[in-house]
Amino acid sequence: MSDSVIERYAAAWLAGDLEGIIDAYADDVVAHYGGTSPFRGTHMGRDTFLGVLAETSARSARRLVSIDQVHDDGDTGALFVTEAMTIDGVEVEVQRALRYRVADGRIAECWLFDLDQHLADRAWEPPTS
Repeated sequence: MSDSVIERYAAAWLAGDLEGIIDAYADDVVAHYGGTSPFRGTHMGRDTFLGVLAETSARSARRLVSIDQVHDDGDTGALFVTEAMTIDGVEVEVQRALRYRVADGRIAECWLFDLDQHLADRAWEPPTS
């Protein structure tokens, strides 16, 4: 197994290994979301970020389709992935780029970029009553 947290994280995500995914994040991880959804902005701390991940997954039935590329430069890295999201009952695929900063062997910061940000924003709109 590689010593790279980015490669371990990618392998855990592909395997659906939630413990491995969580272990990759530093306790004080900082995550940045773009767009106009309620999740836009900066989220500080692993528990906060995991809450955001859980909520975006719940709202969109988000699931990993593939990890298309892994870039690892030690202190920085990136994953280029394809995810499926459900919008208005229709599953669509979205390409995403996730850029990471690594510190002390953990993911310390993450920037999430969606190729079609408008589509991701629609997927994460608050549920209507």
